Amino acid sequence: YDTKNPASSVRNPLNNTWKNYLTVLSGTANDPADDTLLLGEEHCRPSGVEKVEVSVLRHSDNKYWDGSDFALETTSFNVTSIESSTWTYNFTNSYWTTNTSYTVVCRTYDRAGNLAWGTTNYFVFDTTAPTGGIAFPATLSEPPDYPVHTTMPTISGTASDYGLGQPDKVDIEVLALAEGEDYPTNEYWNGTNWVTYSTWVPVGVTGAEWAWNTSAVPWGSYRNYELRIRTYDKAGNLSGWTSAKSFRLEPERAVSVITNVCLLYTSDAADE
Repeated sequence: YDTKNPASSVRNPLNNTWKNYLTVLSGTANDPADDTLLLGEEHCRPSGVEKVEVSVLRHSDNKYWDGSDFALETTSFNVTSIESSTWTYNFTNSYWTTNTSYTVVCRTYDRAGNLAWGTTNYFVFDTTAPTGGIAFPATLSEPPDYPVHTTMPTISGTASDYGLGQPDKVDIEVLALAEGEDYPTNEYWNGTNWVTYSTWVPVGVTGAEWAWNTSAVPWGSYRNYELRIRTYDKAGNLSGWTSAKSFRLEPERAVSVITNVCLLYTSDAADE
């Protein structure tokens, strides 16, 4: 005897996420028991999950997946495979359209005929790489020009993505160039130390901007530096590295200022 509804949820894709590759829709399903009642005709025993169905809606044209294409204008459900408490539905990646949003919803039947709707998850399919750039300081240049700066407290810039895509973070590569006996090798900043292998520092994007506080970086005086970034979006797409921005750090030089002029007049006693 089973009057309890089963339960199911969509776990892949998660709600409000971005994907650039998706070949399996999946989730969980179970038929919970209510063991708080005494044995008797009111006692409810789970009958077990009979099947889980999944529906996929493409928002760009409001078409539903029919098992082979997005061709239906009315809701269509497709039977999934069930193993233990997990359901899966295989999908061909090429049927997703980039820069397009979708809704995935599941529902579950148990063996007693009880039906319950599961979760409804929204996601965006995006295969377009984002873009980004370094905007501040605006006085940066490009090699082989290394304009002198006395400080470098903050480096910031922009990040953007096409359509429904959203930028997520940037990697910043900081290269300190070899120069003389004081700096015999090229070095890269890894967020903690200067190292001799290529590495970078991840920085999050807020809206369409990113900013990196460099106060913890032990910049070397009288040394040339180059900066590059690459940008990730929330679907995991990655841009290429930007062209290098360059600068040179030198300590602020002392400045002398004349604050007062005193004119001295002398007389020659012999001329009097």
